[in-house]
Amino acid sequence: MLLLNTNALEVRNASEARKNWSFVLDQVVRDKPLAIKRNRDLAFMISDIHLATILEKYRFQLEYDEEDGIFSGSLDEIDLVADGNSLDELKDKLAYNLLEYAQDYFIHKFHLAPNRLPHLPYVLHVLIQPNLDGVKKLIDAKLERA
Repeated sequence: MLLLNTNALEVRNASEARKNWSFVLDQVVRDKPLAIKRNRDLAFMISDIHLATILEKYRFQLEYDEEDGIFSGSLDEIDLVADGNSLDELKDKLAYNLLEYAQDYFIHKFHLAPNRLPHLPYVLHVLIQPNLDGVKKLIDAKLERA
């Protein structure tokens, strides 16, 4: 059960929001998040700046190793692995794999699997990046010691 403090967060019914769509969107973008209620359903609208702020702590920890000039690594938060001829190439490949996974996350309904639900904030953080370089910047690398 979701507890919602209607004094702290404005809740609008869907019909009212639809009638005043421009005002509602302006309020979300320039002021604060809103909740939209339709029958039993409740959805939240939030600006891109507020969403980015919420998601900023959801970064990826890359643990990698280098052997004979090959960099191999995996991400702690989402089980992805790759290798490359440099750390930069490894991060490029992982950023690409993260973007592919994020795009598949909703298409293939991964968000409905209990073991993948915790990936949601990471997936959203990937999807709001302006480009692949933005995804790559979410990856923090740590050399594994044998």
